[in-house]
Amino acid sequence: MLKRILRMSICAGIVLSSTTMAVAEDTDLRAELVQIKAQLAQVQSAQSAAWLNERRAEEIKGLIREVLADADTRASLLQDGLTAGHDGQHFFLKSNDGAFVLKIAGQIQLRALWDFQSDRDVTVSQASFDDDGLQDRSASSDSAVDEDDHGFQVRRAKIRFFGNVPGSKIDYLLQLATDRNDGNVFMEDIIVGRAINDNWYISGGKQKIPFLREALTSSSKLLAVERGLVTEFFTLDRAEGVQFDYSNNDNVKASFSLNDGADSETTDIGADEVEYAVTARGDYKIMGDWGAQDDQTAWQGQDDAAFIGAAVHYQAGDGSNSDVSSSAIANYLAWTVDGSYENGNGASVFASFTGGHIEPDASGAGDRDMYGFLVQGAYNIDDKWQPFVRWEWLDQDDPTTAEDTVQAFTFGVNRYVRGHNVKVSADVVWIYDGVSSPNPFGNSISSTGLGTSGWGSAEEDDVIILRTQVQVLF
Repeated sequence: MLKRILRMSICAGIVLSSTTMAVAEDTDLRAELVQIKAQLAQVQSAQSAAWLNERRAEEIKGLIREVLADADTRASLLQDGLTAGHDGQHFFLKSNDGAFVLKIAGQIQLRALWDFQSDRDVTVSQASFDDDGLQDRSASSDSAVDEDDHGFQVRRAKIRFFGNVPGSKIDYLLQLATDRNDGNVFMEDIIVGRAINDNWYISGGKQKIPFLREALTSSSKLLAVERGLVTEFFTLDRAEGVQFDYSNNDNVKASFSLNDGADSETTDIGADEVEYAVTARGDYKIMGDWGAQDDQTAWQGQDDAAFIGAAVHYQAGDGSNSDVSSSAIANYLAWTVDGSYENGNGASVFASFTGGHIEPDASGAGDRDMYGFLVQGAYNIDDKWQPFVRWEWLDQDDPTTAEDTVQAFTFGVNRYVRGHNVKVSADVVWIYDGVSSPNPFGNSISSTGLGTSGWGSAEEDDVIILRTQVQVLF
């Protein structure tokens, strides 16, 4: 009996122990299952979020592509699109196929001047004032000698648009400038042209007459602060007309112009002071590259370059020509020869000899034969500093005065900050002999543009002009 009871007890213990272990194992299994479900939920959530973010990113990228494509289409002048930027020299707008190009350039010159002459023979009116400090216009005015003039000047402010007409071989240029006296904007140049072949180019509009080498050099690439007195005296400046340019793509260039005459600027039909005017200029490259002729600076390391040139201009006066006298008809013949040399060490020299003959058709009016010589030299030091000198001699052949020869010496320095794009210049002009007398077919050498205004004679007292200038090109 006892053995039976013990057997039953042992069996019951074994069954109970197994049941307890099974319950424990089941509990642990349930806990692990819950944990696995939680982890799986996190993985699914993360995958869902990643998928959603990726989808959003693709949608946003697609939207950006659509906006850019739409903006490019709207901004385009051509079906192929438009590009814009800066080529290192100019801002530009250009079609992708190059059929359309518009370039934009500008020039700013800010200048400070000081002009001095002891016992100057040019007087200025001094207004009279009454006891109350008000100007008395009825009182006689006094005169006083103004020995010096100084101040600031916006010498040049220009903007230029140039390029080609889409779908054609026609080029264009429009340059606007401001008047230094009142700031008014005017049309300085307007040119339309087309290449006839590889050697010939035709252009028309208002542009510089192809005569003096220094006058044809851009005002942004001169050696001194301003062009020489001789250049200013003989310049033909601008006129309306048609011009033919020739180049053999090697060492010869030539220009031939039919125009409205010296310094005619913008004139309507019937207001021209000439019956006709013709100008021809030729240049020969002895050595070097034609690009060296674009400015008056020899850059370090450039190839040696040398040029010679000559030009002639003739115009027959019309009945409306009042340059010489109120009733005169005058013919004008002008000529010039010039040469320059530059080397890769920074040295440069330029010289010109110019003449002009005025033949008025009026009783008592005599002919004038005028001559001028200019020579200048410079040395460019490491493309940063450039000292320079200039000497000029001018025979004005003015019948109204016996002292009609002018001599002047100029010296100064250029500081190239970014080449011609940012340049600071300073010079001193010393006029030590002569009387200022205008050339009716050129510009006066007594000019606010030159900084030499206010002097009439340097026979007794020399004229000293200090000029400083900051130039920015864009």
